[in-house]
Amino acid sequence: MADKIKHPFVVLLFACALTGGLYWYWHHGQQYESTENAYVNAHVVHIAAQVSGQVTALHVDENQSVKKDAPLLNIDPEPFRIAVERAAAQLQQARYQVQRTSASFRDAEALVRQREAELKNAIVNNTRTQDLLTSKLVAKERADLTETQLKIAEAALDSARARLQAERANLGTSGEGNESIRQATAALEQAQWDLKNCDVHAPVTGDVINLTVRAGDVVAKNQTLFAVIDTSGYWIDANFKETQLESIKPGLEAEIRIDMYPGKVFHGRVDSISGGSGTAFALLPTQNATGNWVKIAQRVPVRIRVLDADADFPLRIGTSGAVKVKIPG
Repeated sequence: MADKIKHPFVVLLFACALTGGLYWYWHHGQQYESTENAYVNAHVVHIAAQVSGQVTALHVDENQSVKKDAPLLNIDPEPFRIAVERAAAQLQQARYQVQRTSASFRDAEALVRQREAELKNAIVNNTRTQDLLTSKLVAKERADLTETQLKIAEAALDSARARLQAERANLGTSGEGNESIRQATAALEQAQWDLKNCDVHAPVTGDVINLTVRAGDVVAKNQTLFAVIDTSGYWIDANFKETQLESIKPGLEAEIRIDMYPGKVFHGRVDSISGGSGTAFALLPTQNATGNWVKIAQRVPVRIRVLDADADFPLRIGTSGAVKVKIPG
């Protein structure tokens, strides 16, 4: 008799547990949207020299952690030091040349003023002589002489003005604003900038990867030498099905589990949702205009910012994990 009573009780207990489990699963599904199609990502800064030359020192190794502004490598500065000295000498020479041209310009201005005064005197003399000639008080030869002197003074003034115009064109802008000085100054600044960039420093705090350069190598300007993973901020690229996106909004909280650390839970926040599915930006997008087309739910990347990165559990870009986004309500 006890066995008959116990058996229905076990069945009832099992049914209650099953019902409770199904309710929990349904309720959990209402509160979260989850996916295991998720990968760790971070900014990767590619390091390249801004000048060409021989690497004289390398201060990092593969997978080494570096702080922002830490020295990475040095390029032989001697050619650039010489270039700075040459540019500085050319700037000084340009300033001397402007000074000489300015002096010539001032001389030309003074000559124009002198010729203007001489012309003014010639006009007065000629006018007076012509009046005396009318009164027959001077000889015709004297009147012709003053007229000739007037024409000479006019020609001299024209010549002086032409020289002044040439000197003005030759000088250009006076002082430090002169075109040749500005050009020489720019060349000096470029040489100084090149010299400064012989020392390459870390633009961010992070980990060195893909190191392909060694001391003694000759590198070219803008040649990528290695990269630094920016460890100051990580995010998860979680690829949710399009049918899950209705409830996912920027700002929602998320739980993150990384396969590397099964027992560790990271917390995050939805940053943004991609404007298209992953296949929309593929090199060869899928073409569905065929007779045997089968509808498949597409996945859309959702960026989730990691809020509590832990140095004891370092994240590695490209590693996989799982994400649960908590849905309000």
